[in-house]
Amino acid sequence: MLWKDADGRSAEAQRPRLPAPGACLQGGRQRPLRAGVGNGCAPDPDTRLKTAPYWNTDGPRGHVCPGTMRLPESADVASIPQWEHCYFQSEFTHASGAVRLTNHPEGFIGLWKSLAGRKSFPGRYLTDAGETLQEFVARGDER
Repeated sequence: MLWKDADGRSAEAQRPRLPAPGACLQGGRQRPLRAGVGNGCAPDPDTRLKTAPYWNTDGPRGHVCPGTMRLPESADVASIPQWEHCYFQSEFTHASGAVRLTNHPEGFIGLWKSLAGRKSFPGRYLTDAGETLQEFVARGDER
């Protein structure tokens, strides 16, 4: 977690290790990165995706506000670790629109608070993204 001190300097707080759902990340030029979340198993083309439960992610569309991300220069197989790093090391600062990122009874913040001490992510709180992995890959930046 990143934050700014009273002098405006960025600092890093201690990060608790929390379980996270599986993610399908797609890099590109128009919208630098999008995330769709699978069901915890290795996805196949027909796997129904879930909404990524992260700030800076625009719900079912999966568009991500790049904010502080330092984007890789390429979008190829060799750059996958760089895309993962830039996404998860960015500053998650805001919800993207009036969209429901989770169906947890205590909302988005309640979901993440409930993960402390857990070993696995409770997939039942993920919302449907309205598409399969194949559709997510095929649509590119159309949606």
